Amino acid sequence: MLALGRERRFAAGATLFAADEPADWLGIVLEGRLAVKKAAVFPGRHILLAELEDGGLVGEGALLADASHGATVTAVSDCRLLTWERAQLTSLAVEQPELALKLNRRVVEILRLRLRGAGERLSWIL
Repeated sequence: MLALGRERRFAAGATLFAADEPADWLGIVLEGRLAVKKAAVFPGRHILLAELEDGGLVGEGALLADASHGATVTAVSDCRLLTWERAQLTSLAVEQPELALKLNRRVVEILRLRLRGAGERLSWIL
């Protein structure tokens, strides 16, 4: 996986991707902090959904679902990510299906934990 990845750097304040943009890569935060935000009802305002730090996965849901991003992700601090493009992940599934399956299982586990956390927060609010 590491050999297929590409290191990318983003300066503090940079937008990695915006909501509704097509997803074409996923990444793991090697260093830094990202903010995942959703537009609020009031123009120019956002709701902070999550902060991702070292080891955090970003862009995975939309990429694997072949959908557009559901949130905007910005760099809170200078960041370094290891990223994989859609084409690389597609060839990984063909060339190394066991590794691709492990990656998919990890993504599903992360999404499951995030969904459970969101459900717990929602039940606390309601």
